[in-house]
Amino acid sequence: VEDVNLTVENGDYSMKVMQAFSDGKNVGFTMDVTAPSEIWDRYEWLSVYKDIQLTVNDTPVETTFSTTLNRGETNHYVGAVSFALPNTAAEGEQLDISVFFPEITLPDKLTKEGYIYVDVDWNADFTVTVDTSGNKSFDATAEDNGMQILHVDSSPTQTIITTNVPDWFDELSIYPRLYTMDAQPLNYSTPLTPREEGAQTATLTFDGAPSGTEQLVVCLLYTSPSP
Repeated sequence: VEDVNLTVENGDYSMKVMQAFSDGKNVGFTMDVTAPSEIWDRYEWLSVYKDIQLTVNDTPVETTFSTTLNRGETNHYVGAVSFALPNTAAEGEQLDISVFFPEITLPDKLTKEGYIYVDVDWNADFTVTVDTSGNKSFDATAEDNGMQILHVDSSPTQTIITTNVPDWFDELSIYPRLYTMDAQPLNYSTPLTPREEGAQTATLTFDGAPSGTEQLVVCLLYTSPSP
């Protein structure tokens, strides 16, 4: 993880890129957004997701993500952004990142759409060096109730689990969950494209596990658990 500490401002709003990291497959960076007191007092969170523009080494990155920043210290919202690189990068490679956030989104039940949008036009340029030392890839043999874990690819930013497809597997009604041994959940990334019909394997993608994690528990639930 590298310190960036880059701040961009627009009127009453500012955004600071605090730290960044890349495992060669993904890039992640933490954000600290400063907003006016009346916004911080009223809204518990804000998000960035609309019309975001990204480039890596001057190459545009086609990606879709929605990042929620939760209310932190007075007038601050904090969160993180992660996106996949268009091509795998090698250990030690330097990546020049440019990201443009045109607006932030605030939840507001009093509006017809349920949200209000604030133009911020933040453009941040920074570099990050690829560190693949935490990446792991291995075959697995865990099995329960007809479900088999076949392969695991893990990095500090992402955990990808390949499983078989049991007879009872239904992608539309199954909710994959991944937990650490102390019951800390790792966020699941819903696939942008459905699994091919007749495919014999399924790929489940989650956030990266905390540093030092040696064992995880994966579950396939028929009903969505409470947050």
